[in-house]
Amino acid sequence: MLASIAFLSYNLRMRYRKKVADAELELERANAEQMEMMSYIAELQKRLNETINEQEKEQIAEEIKNARKEYGNVRLVAKLMRQQYFPHPVFRKMLELIKNGEMPTTEDYDMIETTLCKNDKKLMSRFYKAAPAATDFEKKVFLLRRMGMTKTEISLLTAHAKNSIITAIGRFYEKQNTRRPKCSAEADDWILNI
Repeated sequence: MLASIAFLSYNLRMRYRKKVADAELELERANAEQMEMMSYIAELQKRLNETINEQEKEQIAEEIKNARKEYGNVRLVAKLMRQQYFPHPVFRKMLELIKNGEMPTTEDYDMIETTLCKNDKKLMSRFYKAAPAATDFEKKVFLLRRMGMTKTEISLLTAHAKNSIITAIGRFYEKQNTRRPKCSAEADDWILNI
């Protein structure tokens, strides 16, 4: 009996460590992708500034527009939020909870809300106006996403699958916009810009 409990505990710990390692890998991949796309856009911008030919300028400007669409506002906004809050003790605590396989407490969520509202006093009033019938889970997802946590990190902090996080953001979007988002990026962009 004791051996099976120990085995189960070990197995769960190993699965959790793999999830954390996967989350860190996904974050590294996303950061590398962002840097690559930013470099490409900067290169195009440089070419645009150096070009004299009007037709070529238009073509490069269109390339920049398409590159920015591909890159997506979502990743940029999320990355900026992440950078903004990364040094904050609450953000660091969330990362520590992920490493230790623990869940945030109600007090932790209150601290996140307080932290976010220091920079944007009307954030929560916009949140409740956008979705007055938001569930507690949707509020938690919103707060963590606004702090810059990745969907994988949110799934670890809330003990929900990543698809559940994407679905929650989509439902939240649907409550306000009375239609389903065209894609998860549209809903994510909306939640980051409320």
